[in-house]
Amino acid sequence: WTTGSLGAQNAFCGGGRYDGLVEQLGGLKVPAAGFACGMERLVELCNQQRSTTDILGAEVWMVMLGITAEAIGYPLAENLREAGIQVVCNCGGGSIGKQLRRADQKRALFAVIIGDDELENRRVTVKPLQSGEQQTSMTEDCLVDFFLAQRNREQSAF
Repeated sequence: WTTGSLGAQNAFCGGGRYDGLVEQLGGLKVPAAGFACGMERLVELCNQQRSTTDILGAEVWMVMLGITAEAIGYPLAENLREAGIQVVCNCGGGSIGKQLRRADQKRALFAVIIGDDELENRRVTVKPLQSGEQQTSMTEDCLVDFFLAQRNREQSAF
């Protein structure tokens, strides 16, 4: 993984397959994988990210209830990030109420909820957390356009 925020040394994490390495070192022939992470670089990136996240809060907090929801939610989060939308994926599980409280404590603007009902209907629920507006249900392919429109609406209000 690389970033443009660290100057000339832009890599902070990497890894891959190391099949045959154990055998080269005198062990059995077994498949292997590994990774390394530069802790100082990672801490610096976290500090940079925290300075903006603590002030602004995330635009979107992903509330994913279960493994199947996570399998759908993480790629959705990546699509939103690629569109420039700041997304936090809930870590550590918990009930929907607990996850929404965590999102509210972190001052997220919206929660995208993926639970059993959403999986069954192939939709996601978008819940505004700060404005008090009604939550809406939409298909996954509408998310990026929805959040870009919300951002434009908020920017034009100022």
